[in-house]
Amino acid sequence: MEIALITNVKFFISLGILLFAFIYLIQKRYFYFNFRILTIMILFGLIAIHSLLFSYKPDYSLEYSLKALYIIFCIILVTSLFKNEKLFLYHKYIIETLSIILIFSSFFLLVWKPAFAYRQGHFQGIFDNPNQLALYISVIIIPYFLNKIYLLKDSSKLSKLILFGSIFILVLSASRTGVAVTIIIWLILLIKSKRIFTFKKIVIAIILSVIIFLSSDLIMGFVKKNNQSDSSLLSTRTMLYDLRFKAIEEKPYLGWGYHVNEFSYFDKYHDFPKFEKGNTYLALIEEFGFFFASIIIIFFMRTYYLSLKLTDNIYYVSLILMAAIIHSNAETWIFIMHGNTSILFWTTLIIIFRASTDINYFKEQRQKIE
Repeated sequence: MEIALITNVKFFISLGILLFAFIYLIQKRYFYFNFRILTIMILFGLIAIHSLLFSYKPDYSLEYSLKALYIIFCIILVTSLFKNEKLFLYHKYIIETLSIILIFSSFFLLVWKPAFAYRQGHFQGIFDNPNQLALYISVIIIPYFLNKIYLLKDSSKLSKLILFGSIFILVLSASRTGVAVTIIIWLILLIKSKRIFTFKKIVIAIILSVIIFLSSDLIMGFVKKNNQSDSSLLSTRTMLYDLRFKAIEEKPYLGWGYHVNEFSYFDKYHDFPKFEKGNTYLALIEEFGFFFASIIIIFFMRTYYLSLKLTDNIYYVSLILMAAIIHSNAETWIFIMHGNTSILFWTTLIIIFRASTDINYFKEQRQKIE
C-alpha cells in the first residue's frame, strides 16, 4: 500500500511539472511542435500511465517511463530552438563529432589494452558491452559515412578513416547482428543509388566480403563465439524468444510492464545486457500486452514509414532508419531511453517531424545531390 501511494504521488507530481513546463514554453513560444511530434509525447505518456496502472513492478516501470518522457520532452525543446535548415546541419555535426571521438578513443584503447575495454575477449571500447558498441557503429556511423563517401562523393581521408575504422572495430566486437546490418545497408545503398549501382561492384563486394570472412584473423572472434556455445545467431536469439513467449503466455492482455524482465537468460557463453530480450516487437507484447503493444507497433511502423517517405531525399537519414528497423529484429534498444543510440534515434525522428511542415526543405536537399 505504501509503495502504491509513493508511486501515485511520484507520477502525478512529475506529470504536473511536465505539463506546467509544456504549457509555459508554448505560451512563451519557446516550444514548437506539430501533430506528429505531439503523438510521440502522447505515446510515451501512455507508457507512463500503463506503468502506473498495470506494471508488475510499478515503481520500477514508472521510473524508467518518466525518464523516457523527460528525454523526449527535452529533445523536442532543444530542436525547437533552431530553424529547419540548421537542424540537420547540427545533426550531422553531432554524428561526425561522436564518430571521431568513438573511433580515436577505440584505437587508443586497442593500443593500451585495458581490461575494461574487453568482455569475454571481445572489444567493447568505452561502451558497457560489445553489442552496444556494434549497435552504435552499425546503425549510426556506418550508414552515415557510407552515404557520405559513396553518394555524396566525399573523398576526404578522415571520412574514409572513420568508415573503415568503424568496420574494423565492428569486427573486433564480434557482433554478428552488427555485421549483418552493415552488409544489408551497404547493399541497399548500392541498389538504391543508381549513380553508384553496377552489377560489377556488387559482385566484387560479395567476393571481397567472402575472402575477408574466410581468411582474416579478426573474424576468429565470430568463429570462437559460435564454436564455444555450439550455436548460431538465430539459435542464440531463439533462447530469448522462448522466454518471450512464456512471458506473453502468462500475461497476454496487460503485459508485465515497461522494462520489466522477469524471464532472463544467462549462460557462460552469452552475457546478455539486463534489458535484452532478443526482438523489439516480442518485447513490446511482453511488456504491454497484445492490445497496447499493437497500438505501439502500428504507431512505430507508421512513424518509420512516414520518416522514410519524408527523408527519401536525405539518404543518410533514411539509411539510419533502415539500419535501426533491421537491427530491432535482433535486439531491444529502441524503446530503452538510457542509451546514446536510442536517444539519437528518437532525436532523428523528432528532427524529421520538426522539419516535415516545410516540404520545400526536403526538395532543396534533393537538388543538392542531383
